[in-house]
Order: sequence, then structure tokens, then C-alpha cells
Amino acid sequence: MAKTLEHPITIVAISAIVILLIVSLRQTGQRSKQSTSEISKLEEKAYNLSKEVQDLQTELEYSKSPEYKEKIIRDQLLLQKEGEYVVQLTVPETPSSDREITPQDRRSNQEKWLEILF
Repeated sequence: MAKTLEHPITIVAISAIVILLIVSLRQTGQRSKQSTSEISKLEEKAYNLSKEVQDLQTELEYSKSPEYKEKIIRDQLLLQKEGEYVVQLTVPETPSSDREITPQDRRSNQEKWLEILF
């Protein structure tokens, strides 16, 4: 038996088997890392989607409430309750290109302070 293990063909065959096992283990490790990475990305995506669904459900529940309906009636339809008055204010438009800002005093700040102090 000792002579069989010392034979060059046996040593080459055992070495080839060991090398194949090492390569196979390395590839399995890489696949495992890749799978773990993909799983974590999918879990994060699932968490984000579940959070989005929860937000949409909350928004849906709010849209069914009387407060939301009243807000829509008041803001978009401009309706009011009996006895209320709607006041609508407008801001007058002033074109900024017509008005030019001209400095009235061209003195520097230092000169102005000197004049005030002395």
C-alpha cells in the first residue's frame, strides 16, 4: 500500500483532486457572497415597498375622513359653510424691470460713519 501512495501517477491524481476541491470551494464561496448581496438588496427593496404601501394606506384612510373632504370642498371648490364669508386677497403685480434701484448716496459706509461721529 505504501508503494501505491508513492507512485507518481497516484500523487498527481491526488493533487488534481485536491486542486479541483479548492477551486470548487472558492466558486461556492463567491456564489454564496453574491447570493447574500442579492438577498440583502431584495430585502431592502421589500422594506421600501412595504413602507410605501403603508404610507399609501395612511393617505387613503385620510382621504376618506371628513376633514379631508372639507379641505377639498373649501380649497378646490371654494365653497363655504353657511354664515361664513370668503375673503380673497390679491397681490398687486409690480414689474421689477420698470423700477431701477439707484443709490442716492454714493459715499462709502466709512465716510458716513465719520460724518456721524465727527
